Amino acid sequence: NQFCPAAIQTEALITLAGLTQTSLPAFPFDAPPTLNILYKLDSVFAALCTGTHPLTGAVLPGAQLGHSLVTETQKVRIRSLAERTRYEVFSCLEKSKDGVNAGTVNTGGYGYGDDEDEDSGDEVEPWMLEATRVYEKSLMLLAEQDPEVDAGMDEFNCL
Repeated sequence: NQFCPAAIQTEALITLAGLTQTSLPAFPFDAPPTLNILYKLDSVFAALCTGTHPLTGAVLPGAQLGHSLVTETQKVRIRSLAERTRYEVFSCLEKSKDGVNAGTVNTGGYGYGDDEDEDSGDEVEPWMLEATRVYEKSLMLLAEQDPEVDAGMDEFNCL
């Protein structure tokens, strides 16, 4: 049994990300700082999943090239957390559509032939696009690393 500080760090980061996700509806939604925190968590989880630094590609301390620093159980937890957080971000954006920090959110249309309202959605549309990128790296990596998890989630969602 070798002590692995990355395991403790990973558990702490999963806990922190979970607290962030559950706290989202409790406060007025402010897109820039909220999305910034979520992007940083995404980068950290992606780095732990690959064992490499997301920008430089350097192998992380304690990692071996091509090996993850997270267990399969942690991968499932990260994926579930990422999916729940994405849902919560969109819910918060929808709830704050009349709020000052998020601007006016127009979620009724999907941009199909809605030329008259183009100017009204310009303030928030970038936030909606940014929200689609919440945990994007982590979810892509986890789907690539374990396609069975993806198939299992689809089966679970059909029940």
